[in-house]
Amino acid sequence: MTGRVIAVTGKNYLVEIFNNDILTQIECISAGTIQTEHEESSLIVVGDFVKIIPPNEFANEKLGKIIWVETRKTWMSRKPLLGYEEDIIAANAEQLFIIMSAEFPVYNKRVIDRLIVAAEIGNLKTAICINKIDLANSISVGKDLSAYKKIGYKIIYTSFLTNKGLDALEKYLKNKETILIGPSGVGKSSLVNCLLKSNIQKIKEISEKHLKGKHTTSAAKMFELPFGGRIIDTPGIKEFGIVKIEKEELTLYFHDFDDYYENCRFMPCSHTHEPHCAVKEAVESGKINEERYMSYLNIYDSL
Repeated sequence: MTGRVIAVTGKNYLVEIFNNDILTQIECISAGTIQTEHEESSLIVVGDFVKIIPPNEFANEKLGKIIWVETRKTWMSRKPLLGYEEDIIAANAEQLFIIMSAEFPVYNKRVIDRLIVAAEIGNLKTAICINKIDLANSISVGKDLSAYKKIGYKIIYTSFLTNKGLDALEKYLKNKETILIGPSGVGKSSLVNCLLKSNIQKIKEISEKHLKGKHTTSAAKMFELPFGGRIIDTPGIKEFGIVKIEKEELTLYFHDFDDYYENCRFMPCSHTHEPHCAVKEAVESGKINEERYMSYLNIYDSL
């Protein structure tokens, strides 16, 4: 039977199956041997299309077995905390929605930049949500994030206290599959509850001591939106390391550089130390945002 992984809990997977036009959910484990092209990354993640052997009632089996994982068309991945494998957060969605907050905790542009690069590596479109905008000066925040808007990334400002931006949010998510990602405490669980019109996700207060928020989602889960489309909610992130990219390729993921890097004297150019670098000249003249360039250097040094 063919299905879709919609939740992961420990070593168990919840797989959605369409059988004779009837939608069912079967709890599964991975088989001893799995056919997959992703042997150097997470074997089974939310969003994967899989083939399973359903539980055998006559053998008193309660769990199905996943025997095949189909090729992922899109994915969101990061460097794992331990080991060398690629940590896949979710797969086969259309877009990534980066959720940050205007205050408590304030948005982190370095993390936004890393998430944008990782999304593009995984063939995902990207947009940015700044939540809790009622706690900040929206004009100042808009100016601070103008570099993203300039290079084509959509930014939606939301507040659940004032209902600001909720119509734009639903319009962006409608009839699409979207991965939600962001640090803890930015209001991601509140956003999910608002979209689903229920309190499916538990909400916890922010840790005032660290202003970083407590984790409310322990594993990725897929939800059907009542107005059409699906979201994949993911655990709050603290650090984010990029994988599957070489240093010399990073330029291609900073689209602020697109109009300049081909004019550098040296090709390839790292845009770090070479003389007559058109990218560095554009930074010095204010044509490229200096913070974005510093973020580029930070990622470059981490690869």
